Amino acid sequence: MIKLKISFKNFKYILLAIFVLGAVLLTAFFVVTNAKKEVASKNISKVLTLELEKQEDLMIKDANGGNTPQETLALFFDALEKEDLNKASQYYALEKQAKMLAYYQSIKEQGQWSELLKEVEKIKTSNQEWRQENDNLYYLLVPVGDGLEKETIFSFKKPVSILERNKIKIITSIWKIY
Repeated sequence: MIKLKISFKNFKYILLAIFVLGAVLLTAFFVVTNAKKEVASKNISKVLTLELEKQEDLMIKDANGGNTPQETLALFFDALEKEDLNKASQYYALEKQAKMLAYYQSIKEQGQWSELLKEVEKIKTSNQEWRQENDNLYYLLVPVGDGLEKETIFSFKKPVSILERNKIKIITSIWKIY
């Protein structure tokens, strides 16, 4: 059997060496972990940027709308009157189109289409008021109740870049319902 004789002085050096080695390994672990997180974060950022670029490209290619909010509304009402639900839903902002298509399909399935068209006719013949909030936002207000008050029933915008930070960059001249 081998006996190891370790003096207190040597024991201190061994403990110090173990402590330093542990600190180095722990530091290396955190450096590697942070590097992996940074790489993962950059990958997620790249994926999100690509997805946003795809969405923006779809908005740019979406030509369904008018050159003015009023023209978009007229095109939208025309599509509803022709019962072209796909076309009518395409006058909405890209992110709302599927929801609005489902909404109009449910109205039709429930046998409420004629009531919807009556509402469209009321809006068309009402004392409409168009309010401009800024260069890229309009509201359509129509009388309610006794006609002294008005309520907003539609808002219209031109699609803006979702990639630009801290500024509004209009990416198409087509007006959409929001």
